Amino acid sequence: MINILTSIFIYPGFLFAVLLGMLYRGVDRKLTARFQNRIGPPIWQAYYDFIKLMSKETIVPKGTSALFMLSPVLAVAALFTLTASLPVFGSVAVPTLDNVILVIYLILLSSVFVAFAGLASNEAFGAIGAIRKITQMIAVELPLLIVLFAAVYAAGSLSLSEIVSYQLSNGIFALSLPIGLVVFFLATLGSVHKKPFDIPDAKQEIVAGFYTEYSGAGLALFELVHALKFYIMISLLIILFFGGAASIYTFLIEFFLIGLLLSLVSAVLARLKIDQLFKFYWVVVLPLAIIELARVMLL
Repeated sequence: MINILTSIFIYPGFLFAVLLGMLYRGVDRKLTARFQNRIGPPIWQAYYDFIKLMSKETIVPKGTSALFMLSPVLAVAALFTLTASLPVFGSVAVPTLDNVILVIYLILLSSVFVAFAGLASNEAFGAIGAIRKITQMIAVELPLLIVLFAAVYAAGSLSLSEIVSYQLSNGIFALSLPIGLVVFFLATLGSVHKKPFDIPDAKQEIVAGFYTEYSGAGLALFELVHALKFYIMISLLIILFFGGAASIYTFLIEFFLIGLLLSLVSAVLARLKIDQLFKFYWVVVLPLAIIELARVMLL
């Protein structure tokens, strides 16, 4: 029982995900700055920001609903459950959590709560950010779901651990779902709001979008949501296409190499408009996902 709780809450569960996700956010900011010929903040800045925000007063604007403070808590709770579902080292502490349907449900649920946060803010920028978030969800999640179904169909199982075994049996570097890898990478950019898809919280346009009115602990929880989303999406990419990780060292190398590529793409591209994003995902990415699913089903 103690080992199970340790795996869920500490390693390789929630605490490990938080520490690694925040470290990547710091590395990402540093890399982006260097790509743009700036110095950038220290890589520990995300930890400093979180601790400082947790110590600040939380201001709740007038006219907000109960969802204003509940939404970030529920988003973190959904992602907390998801960190216990990922077999990054081959297995999970609770076998019943090792299911693709649960992963899909929790990813969508966390995004829904983020949208609720903007709608509950009773403020124009928050509402615009929420609408953009919902639109981006519709555009991004469908190709993501199709690629996940392709992985499930190829492995013949809904279990993430068995999908890892399938990847290993075909060779870690064989990449039995090459088109799916491209689609999932592009969906990851949209899911974690990296440029050119940082439309729901575009600071130059709508201040901070759905979390414009948040401060103190509420804003700190959104920082936590972003860090966990980075960890989860990159971990899923490693699980689905690279056969998981044999050890923590292998996982860290794969994690930060994929993160480096995300940062590079984000640093060199300009933000799209919401209609351009929708066209890109449904005219380019969605057909690629369908082609990958058809290829898997035929072969």
